[in-house]
Amino acid sequence: YLKQEKCIQAVRQFAKARKIDKRLVAPQYMGLAYYEVGEFQKAVNEFKKVIFLYGSSHLLSETAHHYLALCYKKMGLKKNAYSEAKKVLAHFSLDVYRSALLYRKWLMEL
Repeated sequence: YLKQEKCIQAVRQFAKARKIDKRLVAPQYMGLAYYEVGEFQKAVNEFKKVIFLYGSSHLLSETAHHYLALCYKKMGLKKNAYSEAKKVLAHFSLDVYRSALLYRKWLMEL
């Protein structure tokens, strides 16, 4: 459902699967689904779980920090968005330097 941009159905299916076995649904997918349907606080909760489960230096956690920044920006929490965006920039490698420059520009616009 998530790949087909049917995010509301994805949230429902993920919730059903999670009731059966919490390990079946990775929180990053729940977070993405909640983000896409505008449930930003629920998305924040899921992305925080990703960071807790994988540690702050894991690639999934870097993505989670990025989406936390986006969620906080949508929620009008600019200081939180800035803080999360700085965490993303701290983990960029040289092969994504160009993306990092664009991200810095976005960060400055907060």
